[in-house]
This record gives sequence, structure tokens and C-alpha cells, in this order.
Amino acid sequence: MSDTKLLGFFDDRGYMKSFLLKAWKDPVWSKVISAGLIFIFAACFTWISGLWPEVKSIVFYILSLFVYEVVIPVWALCLIVPFLVLLIPFIHSRIPDREPAFINYKADQILGIDWSWNWSKPNYHNDKYSIRDLYPRCPDCKSSLELNDYSGQLVHCINDDCKWKWQQQGNFENRISHSSTLNSKVWNIIDRKIHNGEFKT
Repeated sequence: MSDTKLLGFFDDRGYMKSFLLKAWKDPVWSKVISAGLIFIFAACFTWISGLWPEVKSIVFYILSLFVYEVVIPVWALCLIVPFLVLLIPFIHSRIPDREPAFINYKADQILGIDWSWNWSKPNYHNDKYSIRDLYPRCPDCKSSLELNDYSGQLVHCINDDCKWKWQQQGNFENRISHSSTLNSKVWNIIDRKIHNGEFKT
């Protein structure tokens, strides 16, 4: 064997080894490999112990059941098929929907304020998850913040001993002067973080 072929042989073995190691660490492929090894060992054991003919006959018997001809009257089909069609929505309603990852994203510091909220699940009136109970807290003392549209200072801490002041009210091209505008901007930021994956649970 030439040096080039020898190096290629060892390179292929190294590639195969790294491929098998990656497959073994993968949660899906590791289960497939484990199941394959168990099947091989079980087959070898039954072959050696002389049980293979019995196992083979059982396997063929089970396979024969799948091709066994069954005579069904037409009236039975007329009853069974509509019943199954009506049963599908019922089964589907019983299967719980998998909740999205962002359902645990319920707090964040946005625009210099600590916000917390909950999620309303899709319902008859709304087919998407929506934010509810949006609540602001002071980032310094964690007291509740009051949103006042008429005091001139839109956001202020209810703790009289807290020195925190909201500094971002006039930092936007369109000045935030109403609580509804602030809430809408916070909703938009949360929505953006969810869709681009910036959120942290």
C-alpha cells in the first residue's frame, strides 16, 4: 500500500470515528444506535440459544396479520367512516397544544423601567398570544411606578424616599407624554424581541 493510500485510509478512519462520536452524543442518533445494538445483540443471542426458529415463526405470523383479508359489509363502512370523521375534531381538541418558548418571557427592563406582564392564550376572539397585566416597577427600589398623564412627570416612583427619576421621557423623536403611548411602545419592543429571539426567560 502506497503512502498516499495509507494516509487516505487513516484519514477516512479518523473521519468515521469523529462522525460516530458526534452521532453518539446526539440525543436522537444515540437512541437509534442503542436500539440497533440491542436488536443485534438480541438476535445473536436468540440465534445462538436455538430460539431463532420460534422467533422467526412469530414474526411471520404477526406480518401475516397485516395482509389478512377481512370482509366488511357496505353498511358497516357507511357507519364507521362518518363516525371516524366526526371523531377527528374531538381527538384534536383533547391534544394539548405545545406552548411557544416566549410564554415564560414575563419580565424585562425596557426604556429604563422594570416591566412585568402575563400572557393571554389564543381564544375565540383572538388567534394569537397577547400581553395582559403590563405593570411597571422602579428599577432602584422595586416599588410600583405610577403613570400620570397630567403631572408633567409621566412616570414617578410611589416611594417618597426613592431618588429615581425617569430620564427617557424626552429622548424620542415623538415625545412620550401619555401612558397609552408608553404602553404601546413597550408592547412593540416586547413583540420585536420575541420575533428576533432577543428575549430571555
